[in-house]
Formats: sequence, structure tokens, C-alpha cells
Amino acid sequence: MACGIQKPHVPFLAPDRYFDMYPLAGLKFQPASPKFREQAPRIAMVKRYGGFGFELGVENDALRREYMQSYHACISFIDAQIGLVFDALKRTGHWDDTIVVLTSDHGYQLGEHFMWGKVTLFEVCDRVPLVIRVPKGSKTGQTKAGSSSEGLVELVDLFPTLAELCDVTPPEDLQGRSLVPMLRDSSVAGKQAAYTVVT
Repeated sequence: MACGIQKPHVPFLAPDRYFDMYPLAGLKFQPASPKFREQAPRIAMVKRYGGFGFELGVENDALRREYMQSYHACISFIDAQIGLVFDALKRTGHWDDTIVVLTSDHGYQLGEHFMWGKVTLFEVCDRVPLVIRVPKGSKTGQTKAGSSSEGLVELVDLFPTLAELCDVTPPEDLQGRSLVPMLRDSSVAGKQAAYTVVT
């Protein structure tokens, strides 16, 4: 089963109670350095900031806080929706026979480098959340609650990982590699390099 959730995505809409969780004055962020754009490649400075109402190289504290509040409200709203899916798995008796994968297609800039949104090759856009939970009943063993890894992986690794976890033989020409060794032992090293592109 795949469950695609649009948020966080513009427009940043969520119930008011999720906005209330993030008072504007309490939001903390590092102001972007004006010197960054002096040494960054021109091609890196995409103009999406204009669509958010910002000027390149000009920090707009009030507007940045509004966007940050909205983005975080959407994240918390989505957390609640994921909780509903988890509750349904538990209620129907499938929590212990379902592999859960949470991920996204891209990260998001909230004013870092004076950039907003996606479609850049900055790490904050290239990095995505990836959470994999393998239940106790799996032949490959259970992931340890709370374990994490700093190992480098790619989304193309998901197919061979799920194939191995489900005891399915994948095609030989896959570009990804199974993450099962890392799931069993979070200290296992990840890849040496990852590839991403913006077109």
C-alpha cells in the first residue's frame, strides 16, 4: 500500500491548532550570510525566492517567520495523519506484519542561502527523510526502535531493500543496493557517494 501525502507543499494550509504550536517569536533560525552569494556559482542562485516575496541577499525576518511557521505547521499536521495510518495498522492487526517506509522526494529551503523551496543542489534540498521499520515477524530481523544511521543512501536503494525484506528476487540490473545490512546494524557503513541532479 502506498499513501502519498501532499503536505508540506504550497499552499501551506493546515488547521489553526498546528500553527499555534509554533509562535512566530519563538522560531529560531540562522540568518543567511550576504557573503555566501559572492562566492557561490551564479547557476546555484535560482530565482524561486521571488515567488515567495523575497529579494536575493535581503533578509526579511517577518516574512521568513511566517513561512517557517506555516511549513512547520504542515509538518506537524502530516505527523498526525501518519499517526492515523499507524493506528489503523495496529487496530486491524497488521502492525506486526507490515514494513513501513517513510520518505519524501526532496528537501526544502526556508531561507538558507537566501533560497526558498526546492529545485537546487544544496544539501538541504537533496537530503530527504528516510525511516524504515521492519516488524518482528520479518525473516530478516527487526529494526531496533530508535536506531539511526548517518550512512549515505539513495532512494534507488528502496526497491532492492524491499525486495530482500519480502524475499523477492530483484532484476540484476538495478542501480540501487539493499539497505538490509544497515537495518540490521545501524553502524554498517553507507555508500561513498550519492548522485542527484536538477533539470
